[in-house]
Amino acid sequence: MKGQHNREGKPLRTDFGLGGADVVTLNEARDLALEYRRLAKQCINPRYNGRQEIPCFE
Repeated sequence: MKGQHNREGKPLRTDFGLGGADVVTLNEARDLALEYRRLAKQCINPRYNGRQEIPCFE
């Protein structure tokens, strides 16, 4: 079994918002949701994956 499970053996579910309609357009929300589903399918938690800092040379 891949991924995390609760005490009953069911997969953990994480719900979180993407932002209000005045901040995120519907198309952006759909794109983010698709990206998060792809990450979840790879057993990567999208909530913590977005916080990783990417080094840049400025």
